[in-house]
Order: sequence, then C-alpha cells, then structure tokens
Amino acid sequence: MSITFILEWHVRLDAVDEIKRLVASRLPETRAFEGCESVELLQDADDPTRLLFVERWASRDDQARYREFRLSQGTMAQFDELVLDRTRRFLEHTGI
Repeated sequence: MSITFILEWHVRLDAVDEIKRLVASRLPETRAFEGCESVELLQDADDPTRLLFVERWASRDDQARYREFRLSQGTMAQFDELVLDRTRRFLEHTGI
C-alpha cells in the first residue's frame, strides 16, 4: 500500500532561493527513484521560509532506501546548513 511522506522545512530567510534551486536540480532524480510515485515542493504563502515536501511512495521501505541514498551522497548534509528545523511524518491511506 502506498504511503505519503510529509517533510516540512523551516529554512533560513537568506537561503530560500538557494534551497529551491538545489531541490529543483535533484527532483528529477527523486521522481525517477524506484518506488517514488510523486513528489511536490510547496511553499507557505504567508511564510516563504516554510517549505513542505509531499511525497507518495509505493512503500515505506522505498522511501527509506531513497533516504539512505541521499545520505550516502552527502545531499542531506548540504541541506542541513540551510535548514533551521524539520518535521517528518508518514501517513497511511485510509481508503475512505
């Protein structure tokens, strides 16, 4: 069963444009990763320092493999310098 992964970043104000460029350069690879069904980056209309990833994965294991892939590349460390805090949530689809 598919899962939805929500990742919210609060980024430094001076880093918003840079982080959006970095994310845009990596999204094609993310979307092509095995198990990725979709991924969108949304920006809070009232607070541009709040970015929300909405990702749908075939399974939680697929998302975990993707995360390990990004960690092994050092991608996450690069973002850590720009992100003040983050929240992660896995959501299961109820079928309703």
